[in-house]
Amino acid sequence: MPWFNFSSVFCPHRSRTQYINPAPDRHRVLETGIIAGGSFDASIEIALEAFEFFDLESEAARAYASNSAKRIRETWKEALKKEGASAQEVTQCANAFERGDSEKALQ
Repeated sequence: MPWFNFSSVFCPHRSRTQYINPAPDRHRVLETGIIAGGSFDASIEIALEAFEFFDLESEAARAYASNSAKRIRETWKEALKKEGASAQEVTQCANAFERGDSEKALQ
């Protein structure tokens, strides 16, 4: 999901979409690893391996990931439009939401 800069609250005359940074072409690397001593790659597989740290059973973690991916897939365009994104801005953000990890989470 893209990062939002909530300073738009203080600049109501600006489109909130200027603060969206989907970075569709950037390699997805986290500042901290999901699992201590593990990879810093943003990966649904790694996140699902960490289910026990969130007091979840494996099946519950997979269901949560799948439900979240489904909801994001179904609502991201409308959510951006609601925040003031133009059709062009929504198109530019598509790669941030329509990624392979989403499909992996839905499996």
